[in-house]
Amino acid sequence: MCVVPGCNDTPGNWRATADLLRSLDIDTIELMRAYDLYQGKARTMDLPVAPLDLGDARTARSLEDATAAFRDLGIRVDAAVAPPARGPAPISPRVEAIRRDIREAGYAVCIESAELK
Repeated sequence: MCVVPGCNDTPGNWRATADLLRSLDIDTIELMRAYDLYQGKARTMDLPVAPLDLGDARTARSLEDATAAFRDLGIRVDAAVAPPARGPAPISPRVEAIRRDIREAGYAVCIESAELK
């Protein structure tokens, strides 16, 4: 389960999830923290995406809180801990040129499903 601050990091959600797991005879949950990788890319490329404001400290704290809560509720937890963030990746001149051409063309492109060769 991805723990997203402000979305599913409440005691009520954790209790309901633990109840669901127990009803399915499952005693373990795998947790991972949320990342704002897409938001960082959207900011860099000037895409109109409303930010969730998920900082590293906030997401790490939500993961810690969820881990403690599930353990208190009798659920074993496997929590994925990631290395610290490295900062934004640089945009190459080639990608910048593609970005400029797409914006000037006036057409919408789904970057996630596009494949550049």
